[in-house]
Amino acid sequence: MAEKIYHDLASWLTEEQMPNGKRKVLLAAVELFSKHGFDGVSTAQIAELSGMSEATVFKYFKTKHNLLDQILDPVITNLIPNYANDFVNNQLPQDVSDDDLIKAFVKNRLTFIVENQDILQILVNELLVSDEFLHKLQTIIMPYFESLTVILDQLTHDSEIAAIDLFRLLVGQFAFELFRMTRFDVQEQYDLDGVSKIISDTVIKALA
Repeated sequence: MAEKIYHDLASWLTEEQMPNGKRKVLLAAVELFSKHGFDGVSTAQIAELSGMSEATVFKYFKTKHNLLDQILDPVITNLIPNYANDFVNNQLPQDVSDDDLIKAFVKNRLTFIVENQDILQILVNELLVSDEFLHKLQTIIMPYFESLTVILDQLTHDSEIAAIDLFRLLVGQFAFELFRMTRFDVQEQYDLDGVSKIISDTVIKALA
């Protein structure tokens, strides 16, 4: 049976078989780690937000680092690669113009960022401080990066801009939007369609 594609960590946590107390702890930790960073959060704070005792936190997670690992592991082994693979193999528009391909790609990636902004903030924070985690992510993501390279090569075949420069442009746009969502609290009024159009138009102009 095909592995189910999850679009966000909350959906994965909701359907994954685990004790409800453990699920509450994980959700609370995601919220707190994304706002205050791993080092800025205590297990007592996680216990309070989850409605569980601190003893219950340590019942399911031996250390705070173990708790972080159990948050990030499903993201890098399931959520990101399966979502990316599903887009490339099942949702990527076929026989459309390059402009429409760009619009579909940008909308898809930005939707993923909006739906997973908290966990992506934790992931970025961890990438900045952990070489071990960076290597693990690179190993898992590399095959899907190669699929992305094929798309970028297709988009730049008639352009003076190189595929790596297009990748740099897209990463910069998406990173800025993640920063805006998580640091300026704009998610309640976030205009997904409007921002997708702005980014798509910027990329299309760069390729012209």
